[in-house]
Amino acid sequence: MDRPLRSGISESVIDGFMRARPGSSENWFLLDSFTGAVWQHCDGSRELPALVVALAEAMQRPVATEEVFRALDYLADAGLLLSRASPPIGEVDVGRRALLSRVTPTIAAVATLGLYSPMVGADESSNKEYDRKEDSRKSDNRESNRKESNRKDDKRESDQKFNKREDDRREDNRKHSEEVHDKSAEDDRKESTRKDDEHHEQDTKNTRRKVTPSPSPTQTERPANTDSPSSAVNAKRPASKDMRPNRDYWVRAVYARVFDVVDRSIAECPEIASVWHQAVLGALQGSTLTAQNYRQVYASVGDNFGRFLLADGPSRARFKNSGFEFQSGSIVPVLSFVPDTSKQVTALTLRLTVDPGIGDNWRYILSAKYQRIEFENAEAAMNVMYDTFTPRQ
Repeated sequence: MDRPLRSGISESVIDGFMRARPGSSENWFLLDSFTGAVWQHCDGSRELPALVVALAEAMQRPVATEEVFRALDYLADAGLLLSRASPPIGEVDVGRRALLSRVTPTIAAVATLGLYSPMVGADESSNKEYDRKEDSRKSDNRESNRKESNRKDDKRESDQKFNKREDDRREDNRKHSEEVHDKSAEDDRKESTRKDDEHHEQDTKNTRRKVTPSPSPTQTERPANTDSPSSAVNAKRPASKDMRPNRDYWVRAVYARVFDVVDRSIAECPEIASVWHQAVLGALQGSTLTAQNYRQVYASVGDNFGRFLLADGPSRARFKNSGFEFQSGSIVPVLSFVPDTSKQVTALTLRLTVDPGIGDNWRYILSAKYQRIEFENAEAAMNVMYDTFTPRQ
């Protein structure tokens, strides 16, 4: 006769119920108090009659063989026994299912309640607690996600407002810079027109005046150098060194065209002023001139001005008509009609006529009317032109 032997793992639940699962499965089965007692007594030491007696003692009530066999049959179906138990000896000719059908409705109902309730349904209180906690966790996650989403929205909105303020500020600076440049250019144009009118009037007076100082008895007359660009001027140069103080008068009279650019502001030369404004815009690149960056900006304007000047036809023509040229590889104009050995002492330079270190003068350093075109060495340049006009004997 068979000696049923249990297989699997069990644990207590509540009210005498327990749950068990086969060792190789993750499916749990809920067992009522009787079916649980049958499974616990299946230790392999008892045959079916002895198992019935032991269960009656344990349950403290009469236990039918058919009731025990029904429980064993279910445990075998669930995989909780190593082997299926054979029907009672007295029922050898009766099929297993036929035997089970004889069990009273009350016993069948009890067994059915105990044996066929699935773990998911029977473990209702445990599952409800788990579901409650899971719902709470999901709710917390939703709330956390909502707060995080709101935080990101607030940050995005804050960033958009900040970017808009920055864009507005840059646009205001750009408009202000354009207004300043436009006003400066208009002022420079008016000033240049006025200066041009004055110089034109002065040049007209000079051409009407005979440039001949009264010679002393010791002076020898000599015609002007016919190789000079100013040979058309019928003038005489005093040989005496005592007349040297008249040098600037002579030079400015004979080489009036040189001073069409020399000792003038850039604003008085419209072609050159246009190049200067291009150099200023290239150095600023939309930024604003400040007390902290004006030195770097002014240096950058100077670099741009030299390069742009070489590439600008009207500006080069203005210098050429005034007697200057750009030597190969140089951005500095020098006089074209003096000897090659003397050209370098006639180089031009720009002088800023305001001191940016005083007060807020730095605000005006980019204005063309404060950039004065001069000889780098005015004394040497005047001597070279004086000697070129009529070389000393």
